[in-house]
Amino acid sequence: MKVERRCDNHPDREASSFCVGCGKAICPECERPQAGRPYCAPCAKARKKEKRKANSQRRAEGIGSGIAGAARAAAEGAKHGAPEKFPKEALRAAAFAVDAAAIVLISIPLTLIFRAASMQWMSDIGGMGYPVSVYLSVLTVSSLYFILWHWRGGATPGKALLGLKVKAAAGGGPVSAAASVWRWIGMLAAIIWAAAGAAIMWRIILWGKYLTKGLSMPQAVVVFVFGAAVMAALSSGLLITLVGKHKRGFHDLLGGTVVEREIKKNRRRESESQTGEVPVRGD
Repeated sequence: MKVERRCDNHPDREASSFCVGCGKAICPECERPQAGRPYCAPCAKARKKEKRKANSQRRAEGIGSGIAGAARAAAEGAKHGAPEKFPKEALRAAAFAVDAAAIVLISIPLTLIFRAASMQWMSDIGGMGYPVSVYLSVLTVSSLYFILWHWRGGATPGKALLGLKVKAAAGGGPVSAAASVWRWIGMLAAIIWAAAGAAIMWRIILWGKYLTKGLSMPQAVVVFVFGAAVMAALSSGLLITLVGKHKRGFHDLLGGTVVEREIKKNRRRESESQTGEVPVRGD
């Protein structure tokens, strides 16, 4: 003979299951399924509360371990003298600014030499003698500056100052003379394209203003967006250094190089600070 079990909350109804938390008989109306298992309302509420508490505890532990890990990484970086405070693309831009300033300073006396030499064998036609001397001196200095520093030292003074180094993309070895030359050619081409893009953008804005006899706001926005698109397209050789895993520009792709952070290790080992022992060369 089959014995029917009645719901503990509703004696007039047949129980459909038993709560896995407290064992009470429950009908379909009293059942609160969780993860495919039947619970009564009080047990389901208690289980949700415990689950939220456990999740909060895990998140707190995760945050704590993350903070501890960041502290350890910062301490390790400080110990090796190379904490990573800034993104690599920002460091590359700052290094280029330092190198550009150095090139300008070196080019000033060379410009005067080129100008004095040119005046001995050619007249100044249309006032072009001095600008040509400036361009020629900057091109000469920048070519020797980037090619020689990357080939012989792996980094220009600006890159070395900010902890960056140029290496071969295949294998991470030093940059060859040919790769350094091709890298400079790619950089020069990318800079010229970007300058041409800026000039074209400015011309587009001027033409739009001239053709419309003064731009309305919608017209100005359209002209500016079009000019900016042209400039961005011609500046893509430099802009691609902001994307990708290794942040390689057109000059890196052409020269087969990659710019990496150079982590400088302390000359003294950690054990030396504690024992005072001086490491033997080759140790």
